[in-house]
Amino acid sequence: MKKQYLVMVQHEYQREENKWSNVRWFEDCHRYYTTKADAMKALKSYIAKHNKTFSYDQNGKRTETNAIGGGFCADLEIDKSMDDADRVVAWKIKVRQVTDWEDVDSKTNI
Repeated sequence: MKKQYLVMVQHEYQREENKWSNVRWFEDCHRYYTTKADAMKALKSYIAKHNKTFSYDQNGKRTETNAIGGGFCADLEIDKSMDDADRVVAWKIKVRQVTDWEDVDSKTNI
């Protein structure tokens, strides 16, 4: 058996409806980490990104460039209310033990 660690965070905008997001999904579209150390490292990095203090221009906005795939990027214009809504306000790490896959049926030379 092996362990899988699920790292969940709750942003301010999710608090009222008690919704949670999977940190690993935002990294690489996977769901679980294989060690608690990897889970904690990802959590710390995620919180640092979402809870940092930002500077805004005279119009109360800031610009952030994000990769959108295929060598393309997009500039996002963000204000303080958007940053405040995106702050992480809670987190949890869950663990479970799972067995390896077992073949129950197969066919070759079709």
